[in-house]
Amino acid sequence: MDLRLFADRGSRSGTASVTLQFCICFGTFLLMVQFLQLILGYRPIVSALAMAPMMVAVSAVAPRLAERVGSRLPIAGGLVTSG
Repeated sequence: MDLRLFADRGSRSGTASVTLQFCICFGTFLLMVQFLQLILGYRPIVSALAMAPMMVAVSAVAPRLAERVGSRLPIAGGLVTSG
């Protein structure tokens, strides 16, 4: 990978944003699955299926929103709501 890509401000901020959102989502999913299994008593497959609507809803809405308003607003909104 060419490190000169990170000289571009947009590339740096995009990479940092995606990394931060991935870490937050991973932590949220990890804790939610444990909550569903240990506190509510769901079986592992049921807890995974219980989380599926959230992932499907976000993956369906995000591309349309980014196409309509650009990528800056959805990225900023994702950082604000997940942080």
